[in-house]
Amino acid sequence: EEDKAVFRSKSKEGASNYAKSIGGKIMEHTQGGQIFDNWDMLSKMYPEWKKGGVPQKDIWEAISKKYANEATGIVKYYNPTNELGIIWENKEYPILLERLEKDLIDGILYVNPDNIKKGGK
Repeated sequence: EEDKAVFRSKSKEGASNYAKSIGGKIMEHTQGGQIFDNWDMLSKMYPEWKKGGVPQKDIWEAISKKYANEATGIVKYYNPTNELGIIWENKEYPILLERLEKDLIDGILYVNPDNIKKGGK
């Protein structure tokens, strides 16, 4: 859905509330994200799951890339800090920047609870 994708770093709850307020969704609200978010069985199968260990990182990176590749319209990046998230900076943003250059998205809106900066076309 156009203009609905909200990417995040740090505050899942804050990003979720923001996404809901604009009729959007964070990755964890998608079908794939819901499967892996808070799935207790994965913690039992992979003790390192809760620590952000390897199987979790690879799975979330794959879901993040898919979410970025399907984003349309104006994409939002919610981050309550001044530090960019590693997944955002290294995985999601490069995909979105390429999509912006190909006119597949219309822009990237950086959302901070204290201020909003616009980037894009």
